[in-house]
Parts: sequence; structure tokens; C-alpha cells
Amino acid sequence: MKPDSQRIAIAEACGWGNIAFNRGWIKSGDGETQCVIPDYLKDLNAMHEAEKVFEGYGMRQSYRRNLLIACDTTELNEVISATAAQRAEAFLLTIGKWEGAK
Repeated sequence: MKPDSQRIAIAEACGWGNIAFNRGWIKSGDGETQCVIPDYLKDLNAMHEAEKVFEGYGMRQSYRRNLLIACDTTELNEVISATAAQRAEAFLLTIGKWEGAK
């Protein structure tokens, strides 16, 4: 899956709309603001914010399992240092938007 497609899919899952050319609209106060979408594949802080969309124990459990897949490990201790790109892949696997072999 291409990086831009990954960024757009994550942004859409986080509530961004009308995304084009790495810009999109996000709710801000009483309205919407146009901003550059975060670089989820390089920014751990952006992925931390994205992970907040997972509600309920089931979604978080699925995300943890997918982190193991993205990190190519069976050790939970190793996912602590997962890169932003690995977290993005696990996020997309969890929401069913990942396109590619794994």
C-alpha cells in the first residue's frame, strides 16, 4: 500500500474529510478547518492520536494482535518500540483498510 494511500485512509478513519493533495478538513470548535493531514507513517505523536479512535476492548485487542503482525514478532515487549510506520500498518489492518500481503 502506497504511503499517501495509508495517510489518507488513517486520516479518514480519524474524521478528516475532503482530502486532496495531503490537505483535508477537520472539525475545529463549531466548524471545520482545512489543514495538512499528519504524516502518520513518520510521526509517533500522530499515530498516538489516531489510536484514540479505537473504542472498546475488542478493537484494542485486535490492534495489539495486528501490531505483532506489523512488527513481525510474537513478543509483546518488541511492539513497545514499534515505529510509526508499523503502527500505521497495524492501524490499517485493524480497520480493514490495509492493501497488501502480510
